[in-house]
Parts: sequence; structure tokens; C-alpha cells
Amino acid sequence: MSEPVLIAVLTLSGVALTALGAVLGHLLSSRTQKRAASIQAEANKSTADNALIDQLQEELGRYRDATDKRLDRLETENRGYRAFLGVQRDHMAAHGVPLPEWPDGLPR
Repeated sequence: MSEPVLIAVLTLSGVALTALGAVLGHLLSSRTQKRAASIQAEANKSTADNALIDQLQEELGRYRDATDKRLDRLETENRGYRAFLGVQRDHMAAHGVPLPEWPDGLPR
């Protein structure tokens, strides 16, 4: 092989290796960026899920507090009605009015 042909082959080989290195570097870089984007997207989804869970737990807590207040109020009203019913039954008994039978299933 002559010297100019040898120089041309070596130069072409160097250019080809450089181009191949650039393509491989680009592919590896692209793969790394996609993986990093995937990891970041998963982290963002997890953060959004946790925020939604926190919000739902707060709403549930407020709902339970409101329900507890309603139940307390209903228990107080129930005791008042039961006391009033006792007064009415005593009044009926004192005036000779026959008392109706106590309904089944209701506590006395």
C-alpha cells in the first residue's frame, strides 16, 4: 500500500471511530436522560398521591368531628325527650289515664 492510501485509510478510520463514538455517546446520554425523566415522573406521581392522601385524611377528620358533634346533640335531645315522656306518663298515671303499652324494642 502506498503512503497516501495508508494516510487516507488511517484518516478515514479516525473519522469513522470519532463518528461511532459520538453516536454511542448520544445513545447513552439519551438513555440516561430518559431514565432520569422516568424516575422524576415517578417521584412527582408519588408526591401528588401523598398530597391527595393528606387532603382526604383532613377531610375525613373534619367529617368525623362534625359527626361526633351531631351525635352528642342527638344524645342530649334523646335524653330530654325520654325525661319528658317520663313526666307525661307520671301525669297520666296520677290522673287515672290508662298508659299505653310500651313499644317492643324500645328501652325504658
